[in-house]
Amino acid sequence: MSDLEAKVLKTIKEFGLIEKGDIIAVGVSGGADSMVLLSVLGKLSEELECQVKALHFEHGIRGAESEEDLLFVESFCKERGISITTEHGNVPDHMNEGKTNLEEVARDRRYAFFERCIKKGFADKIAVAHHMSDSAETTLFNMIRGAGVSGLGGMKYLSGPYIRPLLDVSRKEIEEYAKEQGIPYRHDSTNDDLSLARNRIRAHIIRELESINEGAVNNIFRTSKILEEEDAYLDGIAEGAFNSIQVSGAGNDVRIEIGKLRTYEPVIRKRIIRKGIMTAIGKLKDITQNDVERILKLAMEEKTGKRYSTSRMDVAISYGLLIIRNKKATIKDTSFYPVDKGNNPLPNGAFLRIEEEEKPLAFPEKTSLIQYIDGDALPEGCVLRTRREGDVFAPFGVKGHKKLKDWFIDSKVDREDRDRILLLAKDDVILWIIGKSLSDLLRIRIDTKNVLKLTYEEGL
Repeated sequence: MSDLEAKVLKTIKEFGLIEKGDIIAVGVSGGADSMVLLSVLGKLSEELECQVKALHFEHGIRGAESEEDLLFVESFCKERGISITTEHGNVPDHMNEGKTNLEEVARDRRYAFFERCIKKGFADKIAVAHHMSDSAETTLFNMIRGAGVSGLGGMKYLSGPYIRPLLDVSRKEIEEYAKEQGIPYRHDSTNDDLSLARNRIRAHIIRELESINEGAVNNIFRTSKILEEEDAYLDGIAEGAFNSIQVSGAGNDVRIEIGKLRTYEPVIRKRIIRKGIMTAIGKLKDITQNDVERILKLAMEEKTGKRYSTSRMDVAISYGLLIIRNKKATIKDTSFYPVDKGNNPLPNGAFLRIEEEEKPLAFPEKTSLIQYIDGDALPEGCVLRTRREGDVFAPFGVKGHKKLKDWFIDSKVDREDRDRILLLAKDDVILWIIGKSLSDLLRIRIDTKNVLKLTYEEGL
């Protein structure tokens, strides 16, 4: 067993990348890195008790050259009895899908192909040929972009179904192994394009650093792994903190108690903000350090009504809360849904159940999603809807009506929520502000004969 093979085997075992019986599909471009990975895993497959296959995505970027890559990989696999699945994808044709970076589109299409292969049962895991030099370049690239600790950790050995068995191996070692073993490979001409930032880092910056210290790549990689460990530790602290200071609210908004946020060190505060953004909009891509710092500054100033907005999120301060909302979810719902006894479903999977019930011995809190009412006081023709101009509300335990808008203000209901809170209404009279308060018009009295139980269950 060669030194490189032994190093790859050690990495696989140390990080549990491959388990007995796994079907591993190697993403093979035809370049030196992926051809070496395919060959090494093939040699180690008996010891690892796994099956090795190949995947190739022909992206159509380099015309005939891309087609030749496909034929080369297919021929290599056929000669060695390796099962292979391929797909053609004309990446330039998809540049009108909101992205202008050809590399990014190609990567997205390639990984979508990998995901489909997993779903179809062709493989359990996908092995990609990223190596130590790639990871070091990624660390430098992210540093130049102004990344924090999370972005400087480099590539991971295991990311979901994707494994990187070559991460402890340098580009130089791969090229030497290919030469020693007589492994053929193709040269990707796009790697010579110095208009691409990563290629300039590889051709100029890495080379210059290695002239200063020949172990530069290894040292950058080791430092990135130290940062990755420290990042994981801090992230664990931030996760617990975020869960303890987040409060529930309408929809999928994230609400953070500013008073409690202040009790943490700035490094944890920023991580809490990032977790809030991730929870609200589902990803952190294109969220910059500047976004995080501006949101944190907004929170520390704590002035109700102050806002910050990007193309993907709205952030607001309201009565001691920092509210982060996905912009796609801020459209006001002007629909209404008639209700009657029984189950009343809503399009989002939620429903209101109205059923006859005995008078309870104890009544729920006013904010409960279960309420008991005087059945004879519930008028026919009620609907579920959001607020409208002219709505009035009779607060529980208070005689007379007041404007719903005034009740929201007096009760310090977040301005961000007022258009989205669901209401049980008859014309312009609000009978139940769901999750907030029941109207006095429906309260059970001494002479109440018919009791109804209202149960609201939230959907997606």
